[in-house]
Amino acid sequence: MRKLLSLSLVALAGFFMVSCDEDAAPQTDFEYQIDGKTVTFTNTTQGEVTEYLWQFGDGATSSDQDPVHEYSEGGDYLVTLLARNEKGAKEESKTITIEGGGDNAVTLPTIPGADAALVAVNNKTFSDQAGISIEVEIGSAVAVFFDASNNYVDVGNVSINDNGLDKSNANYYSYYSTGESFSNPVTWKVDGAGEFEAINQEVNLPFPTMGQITSGDVKLGADYELTFKSAISDADSVVIVIGGGNGSYQTVVANNNTNTYTISSADLQNIGTGSGLISVSAYNYVIETFGDKKIGFAHQGNVSKTIQVAQ
Repeated sequence: MRKLLSLSLVALAGFFMVSCDEDAAPQTDFEYQIDGKTVTFTNTTQGEVTEYLWQFGDGATSSDQDPVHEYSEGGDYLVTLLARNEKGAKEESKTITIEGGGDNAVTLPTIPGADAALVAVNNKTFSDQAGISIEVEIGSAVAVFFDASNNYVDVGNVSINDNGLDKSNANYYSYYSTGESFSNPVTWKVDGAGEFEAINQEVNLPFPTMGQITSGDVKLGADYELTFKSAISDADSVVIVIGGGNGSYQTVVANNNTNTYTISSADLQNIGTGSGLISVSAYNYVIETFGDKKIGFAHQGNVSKTIQVAQ
């Protein structure tokens, strides 16, 4: 199975919260120390904080200020810290590398038969300010290129709309905007290296339309009705992730153009109680051929919501 990286899942990493009051919201940041597979996180957030929520990239979460987390296998993990107060919330994400191999913790949209995946994501979040729901949408992107053994490979510089992506030591590329979202079309450029030719491609796909998550907290032992303010549209498939205190459930379903999805109690029984996150991604994709390589381009939408998981 190919190793893939998520922007939006468990982490993903699509968990982007932006305050409407830039001066009053926390200035979120953190540091970390790695000892084998154990990571000690030090919270360096500035400002008043009433709630912390960590996503460790492997499905686990924590509401501790300075958590210690042990990973079960090596790999690259996208860690996200959200800090909140009554004025708003901000997040900070960093990729950490745990030695010892292993696949990446979570998955991108599957693009069957593709030798590379280049994904543009619009991450949408909602917050209540004085009784008014505020919607914020921020763009991010990821690109991965596979060799014959399904490992990530270096293909030189990669950009989207002339914004350069950062390359990790594990050879995956990522970009996080400072506030803007993507509109259709977008343009990808790749230098090319090894078996991959240079790419200069305008991708004309609709971005999925996604409404606010309106369902509430999760109660273990009962089915969960995941609902949205409006139906998901302009999407081929939908990825649903529900994370709890010590695990997560993930499923990929065909888009049924509805605003309701039912998750069975059996699927959620092992996610653990405590602070959690619902992250839902919807995407369209197309495959283009460059030389002898099939390149998958995807446009993805993501919405998320913090929740509590209780018995």
